[in-house]
Amino acid sequence: MLSRLESRLARRARSLLNLARELKRSEEDRSPHYRGESLAEVKAYLAKPPQADPRLEVVTANARITLATRLLGEKDPFVMACRRAANGKGAGAALLGTKLAESDFCAALVAGAPTAIEQCRDPLMLLVRELDPVWTDLWSSYRRHRESPLYRWEMRYREIVAPDEKVSPPAPDGSPRISLGRIAGYSDGVTRVAAMTSLWGLWARQREMGGKAPFALSPRWLKAASKLKLDTPMVYACTLDIVENTAGSPVVGRAGSLLGMVFDSNFEGLANMFVHDHERGRALVLSSVVLIEALKKVYRAENLLNELIPSGIPR
Repeated sequence: MLSRLESRLARRARSLLNLARELKRSEEDRSPHYRGESLAEVKAYLAKPPQADPRLEVVTANARITLATRLLGEKDPFVMACRRAANGKGAGAALLGTKLAESDFCAALVAGAPTAIEQCRDPLMLLVRELDPVWTDLWSSYRRHRESPLYRWEMRYREIVAPDEKVSPPAPDGSPRISLGRIAGYSDGVTRVAAMTSLWGLWARQREMGGKAPFALSPRWLKAASKLKLDTPMVYACTLDIVENTAGSPVVGRAGSLLGMVFDSNFEGLANMFVHDHERGRALVLSSVVLIEALKKVYRAENLLNELIPSGIPR
């Protein structure tokens, strides 16, 4: 989603707003996470500040705002709110000026919720309060366009994993979902990108760049070079329709074998939050085969391999 600040502090601000919103409802009308013991756990979590470097968050937030400005325009609500933040100094200033990284401040907001949160004039809280309806509208629009065969697969999956629970549409918060696709390369408009890379490519890039960062391999990898099968698949490009929070999801082949796990998408795949382009949008999958090769020959983690792979299965 382009209209999103890549910031732990901003996510914490929105979580505090959610807490205030839920506490204003009767307990039976609240979401399950905001009742009884679960509510106490949520409060204890929010009372502690997130582990975040404000300077790094400014860099990532400004990069996202710059991209959103270029693709969505100066008049986009997200862009305009970020520009107005902190009395016109911008979202970066709001991140640097927030007190959400301070323990006492977070604890006081939670203890005085919902009033303390609603009346808070922290610059980041003010920005996130303005962005909250923007984000809510975007998610609502996204959900309205989920009438597709994939949506029905997701519903069926939820019925299987939770048959005794009321089935509701999967939310963009890590809820189980299924995406169907195939391994395929694509064109970025300049070059043709292959559907798979291997360890050969890792070593080729190391040599091409003279062993300099960010392509430098560690001494451990260089030492293991003669033992590795360099034709081992490393990364697959797939047409899977992935969205936020899918990093780490398993990718299973048609025969039921574990091909690997999703770890990223290409640039074109960022549009998946709104519409999936199977021609160019690609999910990037780290091969399970290369994980085994690395654990066995680079890291020599035999005990971990024995836990991951049952005895009798070749590796």
